[in-house]
Amino acid sequence: MRARNLLILWMLFITACSAGFGAPKETPTPVDSPTTSPTPTETQTPLPTATATVIRLPTQDFNKPTFTPFVLEVDGNTVTPMPSPTSSKPGVGFFSLTYSPKKIYWGACKPNSVTISTTVDDPDEVFSVLLFYRVKDYEEEDYTPWNTGIVMLDRGQGEFTHTMVGSEVDGHNHYLKSWVYFQLIATNIEGEEVGRTRLYDKAFEMYPCPCLTPQKGCPPSAPRPTITPTATSKKNNSEEEQP
Repeated sequence: MRARNLLILWMLFITACSAGFGAPKETPTPVDSPTTSPTPTETQTPLPTATATVIRLPTQDFNKPTFTPFVLEVDGNTVTPMPSPTSSKPGVGFFSLTYSPKKIYWGACKPNSVTISTTVDDPDEVFSVLLFYRVKDYEEEDYTPWNTGIVMLDRGQGEFTHTMVGSEVDGHNHYLKSWVYFQLIATNIEGEEVGRTRLYDKAFEMYPCPCLTPQKGCPPSAPRPTITPTATSKKNNSEEEQP
C-alpha cells in the first residue's frame, strides 16, 4: 500500500515537471518608450517700435568763467542770456544780424551810437526780440552786470532794430576804455524763448569823448573876429599913398 502511494506521488511529480509547473516565469525586460516631444508652435517676436528720443543740447558753456548769466522773467517765463556755439548764422531762429560802427564815444563826439539790425527766421512765431548787453574793461577781466533786456523795435517782416547810444549804455563810464558784449533772444507771444543769437563778445569799442567835459561833449569853438574892409577905408588908404 505504501509503495503504491509512493508510485502515485512520483507519477504526479513527473507529470507536473512535464507540464512546466514550477518553472520560473521569464520577466520581460523594460524598454524605454520614446518620449513624445511637444509639437513646436510658431511664436512671433514683436518688432521694436521706434520711439522718439528728445536730445537736449547744452545751452550754457561752463568753460567760460567770465560769463555770468542771469534770469529774466517775461510773462512768467524765464529768459537767460548765455553763450551759444559760433556758426555762420547769428544763431537759432535768426537769419541775419548786422551792427555798425565798431567804435563809438560816449558824449557828444561822433560817432556816439551803434545801430543793431537783425532778421528772424519765422516772423509769424516771433513776437519780440530782446537785447542784452554788458560792458567789459578794455584790458582787464572786469565786467559790469548784464542789463535787464531791451525790447527792440519791430519794423515788420521779421526785422528788428535798436540804436545803442554810448552815453545811455549802462556802465558806459565805468571804464576809461571798454568793450561791449551783446546777445539777442527771440520770444513768442507767450514770452517763451524761440531763438537766440550767439554771444557777440567784444562787439564794439567804447571811449569817452576826448574833451574836458565828455558828458556834454566838446564845446563849440568861439568864432574868430574878422575885419571886412569898407569903401571909405580903401579911399583913405589910397589918398595916404599919394605923394
